[in-house]
Amino acid sequence: MNKYTTGSTYNKDYIDTSCEIIPKHAAFKAMPDEKYIFEKREGYVNYYHITMALEEGSITELDRTIVSLVAVFGSCCCTSKIIREMLLLMNINISDNMFKSSLKRLHRYQLINFGRFQTQDGLISNFKIITLTSFGSKLANSLGVNHRFNSVAVASAPAYTVKARAETAQLVCNYLKNIGIDYFKVRPVIVVNADFGKIVRPSLMLSISGETLSFEVVRRHEGWKEDLSDKLQRYVSVFSEDSFPTIVINGEDEEMNLEISSMLKETGFDKEVLYTDDLATFGQMFKYSLYQFDENGNKQCFMILQDENIA
Repeated sequence: MNKYTTGSTYNKDYIDTSCEIIPKHAAFKAMPDEKYIFEKREGYVNYYHITMALEEGSITELDRTIVSLVAVFGSCCCTSKIIREMLLLMNINISDNMFKSSLKRLHRYQLINFGRFQTQDGLISNFKIITLTSFGSKLANSLGVNHRFNSVAVASAPAYTVKARAETAQLVCNYLKNIGIDYFKVRPVIVVNADFGKIVRPSLMLSISGETLSFEVVRRHEGWKEDLSDKLQRYVSVFSEDSFPTIVINGEDEEMNLEISSMLKETGFDKEVLYTDDLATFGQMFKYSLYQFDENGNKQCFMILQDENIA
């Protein structure tokens, strides 16, 4: 836990989500045979160059804050839009040029990576995905932002994993924009007995008014249903009845969630599960972004009570 995972850090200002433009298409929907590629650098640096830049002030306070925010997501991924909105919620008002210059500087000093998605026919996505580097992780730790980071896992992650982790970051941002939360934890490791496989790593855990929501962000890939079923069984082995969290499955869309709901009924998973999807938490739809399905597969929405100072 640090100030960047505490909800009160992001209540200094608010974003009017009633005016938010809702995306027409889910940006993080997995595509067949998609690749995740890193943007090339003009040159390379070592940590001595970074230390000198810090001493000389070439790496600014804004740069440090952005590195800290990216580090909050650890081995996850985020977009510049997510970081920009979190800065606004912290009441850090800067121009677009200042923000873009900071990102370019952090990339030049090898503190962050830029990546894009490439489809099987060679098309490359317009938006960039931001990830931490080993140097960036080292700097964040020195700034007191403790986090988990695995450079090999980041470098070797398949596209569907990158998209799942980017959606995880988007969830955090959308909740911060809409509702007062106590704190959030990205991909925390919860262990009861590792020797007996009693360990689970949720995509995201949010605490709202003392209640814990545990999100599982799911993308389509070969064996995704088996992976999800195993993950949910791990929850059963780790949590007792008294401590069992509310599980929210974030599928790519309603169709995928309905498929998951049918699968859980077939396998006999007896814990209550809520659903949301990639487009559900934007704008005014946020209030009704949690839902379930009845016996006939009809969607039933639940209303989220929003903070009057933010909504």
